Amino acid sequence: MNDREFYETTKANWLNSCSNWPSAETLEVELISSLKNYGLYILRSNKPLDNSENSKGILRDYLRGFGTLLNQSPLGCDLFKVQDEGFDIKHPKFRGPSSNHRLTFHTDRCDIIVFYCVRPADVGGINQFVRALRVYQTLQSEFPDLLKVLEQPFTYKRHNADPAFPDSRYELPVFDKVEENLHITLMTYLINKADKDPDMPSLTNDQRMALNKVQEICQRKENQLEIKLEAGDLLFLNNTQMLHSRTAFEDKLGKRLYYRVWMTCPWSEELPESFEPIFGETKAGKKRGGFRLLSD
Repeated sequence: MNDREFYETTKANWLNSCSNWPSAETLEVELISSLKNYGLYILRSNKPLDNSENSKGILRDYLRGFGTLLNQSPLGCDLFKVQDEGFDIKHPKFRGPSSNHRLTFHTDRCDIIVFYCVRPADVGGINQFVRALRVYQTLQSEFPDLLKVLEQPFTYKRHNADPAFPDSRYELPVFDKVEENLHITLMTYLINKADKDPDMPSLTNDQRMALNKVQEICQRKENQLEIKLEAGDLLFLNNTQMLHSRTAFEDKLGKRLYYRVWMTCPWSEELPESFEPIFGETKAGKKRGGFRLLSD
């Protein structure tokens, strides 16, 4: 069974259609199990929130029942608006989620990512998810030499949205394990920024081939779960076990708008020590991830 079939046959376990969100206490056991077994969980409500400050407060208060909301900008932001801001790719404020471009498959800087759909795109904007385990097993079977490359550190350049990070560069592998538990971290955009910086190491040919192969495997339709979130959908994603992407989109009648939340939870698993540069803490249940405030 390929992953597309896997998600289709297990949909009842990770997609919950409901009139109202269940309490965090009621949902927690089911949520933890789904994130571990399927990498995601979706609450589909028929009473979507709007773009008001009151609605944002409702969303924040609900998610605080599960864990801590992390900062996503140098000036402080625990609820990031994912919409096309119209910035050119060379603009200093450009960020992939703030464009209408197709994104590469990647991870973020947290244990759990939450996406809340206020309004879907008129055209495109399909969310795509791939299990890290599927990518790892495919590499293990078809390209074992490239897998070895991906288990070694890659140089990252500091994110332009994280100026308070103490170093201009850091190193991370793509895959690492704690005992037999596989975890992934991948932000190709920052690896490419380091590669283009004359003061930082250039990618080797093997590293380029390995990164390209990860994207190629993720683009195989049989490996993907594709979902166009509807207004009111609340999606939880296990960020260290899943890669995510989004197709290009077009706004016509209104702006596509998601809210993104980065969370750390008391039931989070232990992470590989190699992930410490961006998580800060790797022990299970610790508060970790997110961007530092410039005022700290």
